[in-house]
Amino acid sequence: MSTGMHVMLVGPTSITTHAQTSLPPDQLITLPGMWSNDYTSQDILVQGLSAAVLASANAPAWILLPADMPQPQHTTLTQLADAVMHQHPIAHTEYRCQRGRPVGFSSEFFSELISLRGERDLHRLQARYPSKAVVVSDPGVVMSLEVHAPLGAPAHLKAAEATR
Repeated sequence: MSTGMHVMLVGPTSITTHAQTSLPPDQLITLPGMWSNDYTSQDILVQGLSAAVLASANAPAWILLPADMPQPQHTTLTQLADAVMHQHPIAHTEYRCQRGRPVGFSSEFFSELISLRGERDLHRLQARYPSKAVVVSDPGVVMSLEVHAPLGAPAHLKAAEATR
């Protein structure tokens, strides 16, 4: 990505195997066994976040970028990264007063993020620590792609790196 952020792809074996042609192995995380009807797509997303945070423990922040949304604008990602690294421990994007995605978490939430096991855990974390809105001019943050992919479409996590 042109943002200078480290990208990690979390997904089932079928996705991460295919992605090996585009990303180095240290940027791929396979979550085997999570892709059954026993897990909701949100639980899988949360498990992916937890695994990616653990794999990038030295990052100053993480941006959860679900695969079912359009690619955010460069400025959206840099604004969100700046907010979670320097201003707010948890931040989300907002477009025209609508809460959007992605969501960013500062490194102070490392322990909580690696302990997440499902959607309820993430909701509890966000209830305890309210998120600050980062107003952006990117309408894609409030859109979802109309894809009919099987459960377990990949989730992307960007580990924000300090810019010089």
